[in-house]
Amino acid sequence: MALYLKPPYAFLALIPSNIIGEMWVGVTLAVVVELVPSYIRTSTVAVYLFISTNIGGNSPLLVTPLRKATSFRTALTILFPGLYVAGSLLFVLTLLVLRRDIKKVKQEEEERQLLLNQGEDPEESGKSYGAQRT
Repeated sequence: MALYLKPPYAFLALIPSNIIGEMWVGVTLAVVVELVPSYIRTSTVAVYLFISTNIGGNSPLLVTPLRKATSFRTALTILFPGLYVAGSLLFVLTLLVLRRDIKKVKQEEEERQLLLNQGEDPEESGKSYGAQRT
């Protein structure tokens, strides 16, 4: 929207985007930290920051080829709000995957509890504790 407004209003239109648009950074770091074991958290955060900085930091290089194919305004529209939409879709995909994994863990926990109530050791019966990746 800010790309289509005149200068004083364009800057004002960017305020909500800058306030709300960067909230994903803290959420993503919290998810990354919570999903990995404690002994590799530091390395995982370092790899995450390295990748996000390299991808995000190099996205202005895409403006020139897109500008040659379209107009400058269209190139900026694709790269600025377009990448926010792509990030939102990836967050929704992650939400669906995490819900599936949580259901698997709950199911395995119920099976483990059932085996414990029956007096069997889950390790002896071939069941492992925790989510298994397929």
